Amino acid sequence: MNYIDRAIESSIRNLYITNKSDPASIGIQRENAAIAITGIFGVTCKTVIQRHLELSREAVNKLVNRLKKKQIVAMHPTFANQDRNFIVLTNQGIREAEFLLNRELHLRSDVSRVNERNLLHDLSVQIVILDLVKTKKITGFASERDIAIQLENRANDPRLVDALVVDANTGCRIAIEMETSNAKNKSNGDLRAKILSKYLQEFESDNGLYEFVYMYSPLCQDSCRLSFS
Repeated sequence: MNYIDRAIESSIRNLYITNKSDPASIGIQRENAAIAITGIFGVTCKTVIQRHLELSREAVNKLVNRLKKKQIVAMHPTFANQDRNFIVLTNQGIREAEFLLNRELHLRSDVSRVNERNLLHDLSVQIVILDLVKTKKITGFASERDIAIQLENRANDPRLVDALVVDANTGCRIAIEMETSNAKNKSNGDLRAKILSKYLQEFESDNGLYEFVYMYSPLCQDSCRLSFS
């Protein structure tokens, strides 16, 4: 089993709150979900956790503060999102996440590795993926980090996409892409042609990573499905 397969297999294990009627376990389940989300994506924020766990702002503040007190997460200020901060795991938190997810995450508690210019894009991807998990439309997923770990050329690999998900009905692997390009790039025909060519190459490959591409925009909740017959 390769790294992407392991990521997909363990991705949603801790993301469901399975026993909402048990006050003794619900707090632990929420903590585990927050740790798993941060571990899978490498960085997250209160809004993402609040939305996924369907908590009030006060409740998510208490949850994050508990994790901070346990020295599992750390928060850092930023102007890149509405929360004005982002969440990463500490060294102890990384160990906790690796235990929960049963795999090495190749993470470091180094905030300088967080690209704040891409933060809004990355958080938007998280919301899309977690919404698909919560509505049980997928049975597993691999984040961009997971895909990059397996690919040799990492960021320069044309196969790199924002996420891979497994459709709950068909079992097909679907690439998720978040469209946050500026107006200048959107009018760049050469750039668009290269992107479409990348997708076509995967569709035509016997060992392609995905069979469909779903494109999302942070300005629109609907997705655009792309495939070639």
